[in-house]
Parts: sequence; C-alpha cells; structure tokens
Amino acid sequence: MKRRYWGSIISLAVLCIVLLLLSFTIPFPVHAFEPDLEKELQQSLIQSRAVINRADKKLKDSLPLDNEITKLKEVAESVKITNALIQERFRLRREQVNSLGAKAQERHRIMEEGYQRTLEEYLALMENLQRDSGHPAALSNQLKNLKTLHDKILPKKKRPIFGNLPYKNLNYPAREPNASPVIIPSYRGGNQAAFPDDTKSTPEAPISPEIATLAQSLSWNPVSIYEYMKDNIETEWYWGCMKGAEETLRQKSGNDCDQAALLTALLRSSGFPTRYVRGVIEFPYLGHVKNLTGIDDAAKIADFFQKAGIPHKSIISAGTISNFQIEHVWIESLIPYSNYRGAIIDEHGKTWLGLDTSIKVTGYTYNAPLDILQELSLGGLRDGYLDTVRTETPLEYTKAYIETYLNQNHPGMTYSDLLQTKSLIPEVMNILPASMQYDQKKITHEYTEIPDDLKQQVRFTASDTNNNELFAITIDALKLSNKQATISYEPETIEDQQIIDS
Repeated sequence: MKRRYWGSIISLAVLCIVLLLLSFTIPFPVHAFEPDLEKELQQSLIQSRAVINRADKKLKDSLPLDNEITKLKEVAESVKITNALIQERFRLRREQVNSLGAKAQERHRIMEEGYQRTLEEYLALMENLQRDSGHPAALSNQLKNLKTLHDKILPKKKRPIFGNLPYKNLNYPAREPNASPVIIPSYRGGNQAAFPDDTKSTPEAPISPEIATLAQSLSWNPVSIYEYMKDNIETEWYWGCMKGAEETLRQKSGNDCDQAALLTALLRSSGFPTRYVRGVIEFPYLGHVKNLTGIDDAAKIADFFQKAGIPHKSIISAGTISNFQIEHVWIESLIPYSNYRGAIIDEHGKTWLGLDTSIKVTGYTYNAPLDILQELSLGGLRDGYLDTVRTETPLEYTKAYIETYLNQNHPGMTYSDLLQTKSLIPEVMNILPASMQYDQKKITHEYTEIPDDLKQQVRFTASDTNNNELFAITIDALKLSNKQATISYEPETIEDQQIIDS
C-alpha cells in the first residue's frame, strides 16, 4: 500500500503535497523536520495564483497590468530563493537517505525529480509572462497556462469537518409500509408460550452491566421501566435500528426501533420474556402527528417521513391528507398483569402486553419564539462568514452574529430566546396501559432479535490508484454509534518497516 501511495503522489506531480511529505517520509534529525521552507513556498504559490487571477480579470477588462506583472516578478524571485534553500536540504537528505536502502533512495530520487521538473515549468512560465507583457494575446495564453499549473500543483481547499462526517440530504424514494404477511402476535391471542430466546441478550439489546444497573434502580419493575422510558427517552424520527439499547440510553433519545431495543433489554434483564413486533400503525388523528413531529403542514409531514426513510402512507379524505399510516416497531412482553396491571410483581395472571414508548400519548407543548428571520440578511451572514478564514464553526459564527444583532435591535433578548423548544406533557399512570395508543392496521412480524434488514449499516471501502478495491467492510451502525473508528495498515514490505523504524 505504501508503494502505491508514493506512486500516486509521483504520478500526479502535486508539488505542494510533495513538499509537505518531504518533512515526514524520511527519518531525519529533529531540525530537518521543520516545514518552514515548504510552507513559505506554498504561500508564495498561493499568492501567485491570486495575482494571476486578478491579472486575468483586468486583462479581460482591457486594464493595464503593470502592478500585477511587478508583483509576479517579486513572487518569482522569492520562489527562486526558497528553492535554493530547499535544494540544499535535498542535498543533505540525499546523503542521509543513502543508508536506508535502495527503495528509499529510489523514492527520494523520483520525488526530487518530480519537484524540480514542476518548479522549472513554473519559473519558465513566469519568465514568459514578463516577456509577453506587451502582447495581450500571448499574455492571455501565458496566464491561462499558469492558472492550469497552479490548479495542478496547489492542493484544493479542504473544508474542515466540525465534529461531523460529510453528509448530504438522502433522497429516499417514497415507500409505503409493508403490509404482509399478516400475523397474530402473542398479545393479541397468538402463540402464548415463552421461549429461551425471549430472554436472551442480543447485539442491539444486550443485558449489560449498564442496562442491569438501570433495571435494578427501577426495582426490576415493568411499570417503572415503562414510565422511565416514556418520560425520559426523547423520540427521534428515522428508519431502522441505528444506536441500539446502550447508546439510546446514553443519548436519552432514539426512534421506535432503538427505543424498543432499550425497552426489551430492560425488561429481559428483569426476567420478563420480551419480543419485537413490526407492523403498520395509524395515528389517532392528524393533529397528533403534527404535535409529535412539530410540523403543521400535512404535506410537509409526508416529505419529512420520506426524507427520514420511514415507510408511510397518506390517508386522503375529501381531497386532503387527513392522517398517516407508518411502518413501525414496538414490543410485547409477558408480564403479571391481571391483579395489579404490572404495578406489583406476582406470579399470577401473566399475560402478553403490547408496549410502545416512542409514540408519546400526551404529546408536547411548544414555545412561540420571536421570528426575526425577515429582519436578517442571510446573504450578509453567509458572505461575512466566507469573507475570511475562520476557526469558528458556521453555527458559532451565526450565534455570535445574532447575539450582536439582538443587542442592537432587541435589547434583553438572547440567542436562546429565539430557539423553538418543546416540553413533554406529563402523564402519570403508575400502571401499564391496557391497550396500544394507536390503531394497529397490520402486524407483519414478531422477532426475538432485530433482523439485518432493520439495522442501519456503515460500509468502509478503500481502493488503489487504479480503483481496484482493497477492502470492503460492512458494520452495523449500532456497533459504531458515538465511537471512534480507526483504519490502520501495516507496511507492505520489511524494507518499508525498516524505513519507518529507522
């Protein structure tokens, strides 16, 4: 892999990348690792590109280029001086690399030749530019050649990733809920027997110390477990199991499937046989969907479900959307219920109950923050952020921008006052519900473990310079959620390892 890596650098002849690699690819004393010369050369080339772009624009407007030609001449002289110092560094490294074997010597030679060839091309073009300064057509051609060379040798600007992987809006196609095959679950009169798999630990719902500790703090009581889940785990909207029970507990949030995994883990750790149930549900009424999602427009709710990847169906009445059906996951558990509806544990009257904590029965209350969107210049906000290189994230800049605006125009208000918030309406039951909180249109599956088609997955791939796949690894997202993933590799040959170790 290391050989291919070097081959990629050489074949592309990317000057600045090579310059940066000079300081790291060959082991030398500490003083030789200082990349000041490489940085100085890169900055000169960046400055050169900026002047060339300005000159090209002025040439198109038939304006004189005397200042730009003079500046480019100064930059070229600076590059020559820096190059002379780099050549001396090459000479010193050439002496030291001779002790590292033939492969290291060959790599250094090819890299040095590639650097020299590219720099000579740049300096030749700069000389031609000065020579042709009085001939607009020739000058335009030289500027074009210089711009092409700069695009090749300067690295493309990389946008920093502020704590997130690169992302895009997933344009999921609209998908209706899967309504077959139809089954009868245990809590609706199906198979009443409990099996060992109904109490086992699974990857998405492990009976771990973290889970068991919480269950113990809730006295192993199904009512307390249900109340805890209902009141403390926030509902998110996406399709499939992404976090698993433990990460859902840590984040105090998850969708229907992840909440079902946590509820399953807690009930199983308390000794109650529990299964997953999958099917199609219909909300009690449209207003409930609006309250749960925080979206008032029914058409936008349909778009929301589509973008979240949730299979859904709009119910049309009198030409308008009157409700929604979605594919959904919940659980059923064998719990002593007849005498005290799960509140007091005894060995009598056990029955299978369907339970779901993701669809909040009481819903939420929302605040009504001041809307200042029409007062702000979003274009000015954007241009202000992009105007210069910043270490702060776009969100941090936006927050500071708005805070300043509020201080000047709405004294006493802060950024947090503009944020919409919601609060769960309390519901104190102290018993388990006798029925589900929605209409179950079709029930299609019972599971003792979440199947692969309901698990979100992450795929890692790598390829060589010829686009030949080196590896492809697929891992369940719940195994990676909120974790660091490291891809490492060993040197290709023993000689590579000796170079690294030397």
